[in-house]
Amino acid sequence: FMKMYKFIQKTGVLITSLGPLVILPRTPLEKRMKKEGRFIDQELYHPAFKDKKFDINKVDTVNFIPKHMTGEELVQGTNWILKKIYSHKGFTERYWYYIKNLDKHYKNAKSYKNENGAKLSFNMIMKYFKEIFFKTPTHFYYNTKLFIKILLFRPSLINSFISYLAAHDHMYIHYKKVIGDPNKVGKC
Repeated sequence: FMKMYKFIQKTGVLITSLGPLVILPRTPLEKRMKKEGRFIDQELYHPAFKDKKFDINKVDTVNFIPKHMTGEELVQGTNWILKKIYSHKGFTERYWYYIKNLDKHYKNAKSYKNENGAKLSFNMIMKYFKEIFFKTPTHFYYNTKLFIKILLFRPSLINSFISYLAAHDHMYIHYKKVIGDPNKVGKC
């Protein structure tokens, strides 16, 4: 799990979706897993499948038996990665890596604007500060630290930063409800 976390951090992918494999019905994979005795009937294992209300974003079950670990270990490891990447520290580190390596990936990185070319107004920046920066001391610490670095070193990316920060905040809130506070992650 640490290897996967490091890969996500090093790639600079800012917002990602992550979860254990869900074996879908009537697929070759389901057939193979049944043949290997590793498929767990969804209706028996997770009653929510019967009502088609299974939340794929809520990583709490698997419908197969992994080869080199238990299903519980897979769920716990996946939740650990999610907490690490959506903690404020994890996002800040990943975003700064993204900024530092942007020129390697894009020829015109120094002239970036947000997608529609709009400029941020003072009122818009203040709204983001209020909504995103001042929620908790942890929000304030990491978001302000990154905001200042971007203003100093890559001011042309400030629009992009605020957009990604809003997306990160959305994911942080979602995973806080689903798996617990990402800022309170233990060791893998």
